[in-house]
Amino acid sequence: MDSNDNVHISYYDGSNGDLKYATDTSGLWVTSKISPSAGDVGQYSSIAVDSNNNAHISYYDVTNQYLKYITNVPGSWLMSYVDLDGGGKYTSIAVDSTNNAHISYYDDTNGDLKYAANTSGSWVASTVDSAGDVGQYSSIAVDSGDNIHIGYHDYTNGAVRYAANTSGSWVTERSVTARMFQ
Repeated sequence: MDSNDNVHISYYDGSNGDLKYATDTSGLWVTSKISPSAGDVGQYSSIAVDSNNNAHISYYDVTNQYLKYITNVPGSWLMSYVDLDGGGKYTSIAVDSTNNAHISYYDDTNGDLKYAANTSGSWVASTVDSAGDVGQYSSIAVDSGDNIHIGYHDYTNGAVRYAANTSGSWVTERSVTARMFQ
């Protein structure tokens, strides 16, 4: 939702392998394909709306195995590459108080939780947790002090884990043990 209570949705069109965007900002639902590249793109999309009502979307390009980001901040859709190392599934995106994007995601090549931000003007990615097979189904949030908080799945131990950078560096902890899928 934006500040005018308009809805913004990103989603994967599996029939056509496209990233799509839907909004009701005009009073009617308008849906459009926004992935600028060919191939199978748009899986694991996540959307956030900034204080200027612009959309920020993270998504996975299956064809090239890249994590990508697209935004309509400049007035039209502009795509950039976030991670070209084969990771980028289960993305979650949030924006901070200065409208910078922050993305948590699963590096399926290495089984790690990764984090990327464009606070410096270009994307910088780093590993947050690499203790076992971790990082699936992440969810990211930014608090009022622009600190990052991430909840994610620890597949190795069948647990939910939590990571935060409130102290200036990443601290992770196991929050819940749940072996529900045995």
